[in-house]
Formats: sequence, structure tokens, C-alpha cells
Amino acid sequence: MKKILFIFTLIYSLPSYADWIEINTNLANTTFYADFENVKVNNGYVYYWGLSDYIKPSPHGHLSAKSLYELDCKIPRKNRRLSASHYKMPMAKGIADFTNNEAGEWKYPQPGTSGGGETEAICQLNDLISGNK
Repeated sequence: MKKILFIFTLIYSLPSYADWIEINTNLANTTFYADFENVKVNNGYVYYWGLSDYIKPSPHGHLSAKSLYELDCKIPRKNRRLSASHYKMPMAKGIADFTNNEAGEWKYPQPGTSGGGETEAICQLNDLISGNK
């Protein structure tokens, strides 16, 4: 219950306009961004907002998605999406026309992939903040 309350507090305490930092672009020309200014840590897990910006509309006509992720930086590193909102405009502009608040399965992103790059960048920031490295 505490974890759920923390997540909702995190969701509603963040500003609606993030300072997105580009992480990488995959082979499908989807660009991934993270909001480094609002990274939070709770009970050993890192929470952050990510943005996927698509070059072509998805089958549902979306050009971007903003997601809240939970990340475990211990080895092996794993992450999962807790919430995602999809937008018809790039860079999560406008009003989300679809939101999914169902937590996804844990994933173990491979190094050298877009997910692995995003996970590594957030974990390195967490290490700097917490003084682990």
C-alpha cells in the first residue's frame, strides 16, 4: 500500500512540463528522452519519466508516449513501466487520448539497445546522486 501511495504522490507532484534530455534513437527512428530533474528513489527503486517520440504515427495515430518507469539498478538491472499516456502530437504535447495505468512485467534490457541505454543513463545518475560510485 505504501508503494502505491508513493507512486501516486510521485505522479501528481511532478510538473506537467519536463526538461526532456535525449537518451538515444532506435533503428525505427523512435527517439527516447528522460526527465533527469525529477528522478526519485524509494526503497532501493528508482522512478523516472521517459518519453518516446515517434517519427511515424503508431497504428492508433500516436506520435509520442510519456511513461513512468520503476527501475532496479542492482545487477541484473531491470525495469518496468508503471503508467503510459499516449499523444497524437510529438513530445507529449496536447492532451493524452489514451492512458494505461497497469504495471508491466519486469524487463532486463540488454546493453547496446535503446532500453539498455536509458536504463544505464538513469542508473548512472542515481549512482551520482546517492554517491555509490
